[in-house]
Amino acid sequence: MSAWIGHGKNVYVDVMHEGRVIADAIHAHDSSVHADWTTDGDGHPNLVIQNVFDTKNQDEVIAWAKAARAQGRVHRRIVIDFLKEKSNSSEPGILLREVEF
Repeated sequence: MSAWIGHGKNVYVDVMHEGRVIADAIHAHDSSVHADWTTDGDGHPNLVIQNVFDTKNQDEVIAWAKAARAQGRVHRRIVIDFLKEKSNSSEPGILLREVEF
C-alpha cells in the first residue's frame, strides 16, 4: 500500500514539475503573462493563463508551450485554459479558450 501511495505522490510531483517547466518557458518569453499550473485530475499539467484576450497573443503563448514540450522535458498532454479574470470577485473567471496538445 505504501508503495502505491509513494508512486502516486511521485506522479503528482512529476505533473507539477512539467507544469512549472511550461509556465517558466512562457515567462521566459513574456514575464507579464500570468500563468498558474496545476493538474487536470487525469495526471496531466493544466495551465491557467489569465487576461490574455487577443487570439494572436494566445497563439504565441501556445507556440511557446509547444516549443518547451518539444524540447523533451515535458512528456504529458498539456491543457491550457485562457481565462478572463473578474476583478474583485471570488467567482471563477470566464473561460475564453481551452487548448489541449
